[in-house]
Amino acid sequence: MQNGPGSGGTASNVKGRLNFLNSPAGSVSPAHIITLVDSDPAKTLADGIHRPSNDDKDTFIGLDVPAGGALLVQSRLAFGSPLSISNYIDNKGDGTHWKERLTASEKSFAVPVTIQKGNTLTVGEGTPLSLMKIYATPNVAAATVPAQSCKDVMQTVRGLAPSDVISGITPPKALGGLSLNAYASAPDALLLHFCNPTTSAAGIPAGVYSFLGVH
Repeated sequence: MQNGPGSGGTASNVKGRLNFLNSPAGSVSPAHIITLVDSDPAKTLADGIHRPSNDDKDTFIGLDVPAGGALLVQSRLAFGSPLSISNYIDNKGDGTHWKERLTASEKSFAVPVTIQKGNTLTVGEGTPLSLMKIYATPNVAAATVPAQSCKDVMQTVRGLAPSDVISGITPPKALGGLSLNAYASAPDALLLHFCNPTTSAAGIPAGVYSFLGVH
């Protein structure tokens, strides 16, 4: 089926060459519009003058609307397959080198997944997340924490917000007897909170501290 004129480009923003048209005053129901693989061809062949009911194991392109139907402007698209639905880029489809695959048990990606800025990711009933980033401090100067006391060290870290959750702090070297917590105390500001529970002074390691910030 040719799509476009014999020479030159095609017209922009036109409807498709295949158009499964409905009545202007009609509605749509859950159905398969194109059956790519009929899982029960014997049933279909036995009822040659009708469209038999569809089956769970058909491979199809169809409509995903409520059982009671929907208006034409409320239609939803459905893809179905008995085992998996795969997306390929620059590959004719070899069953292996897909970039995205949906099965009954999982959704798998073979490419990095990016959540565009301004959008969020929610896992289960958790809090929507908009940013997960590995940050690094400037060089923290060496310092001493007296016995059985704590010391705060402020660092400028561009991009931090007070609502960010800080975790996974990695010091430049072992802390010895010191414990370390951190939080974003202000925009672009990280507070490193060192505590020394021992009976002798302990040194804060100098260098770069990395951490995970979650917003």
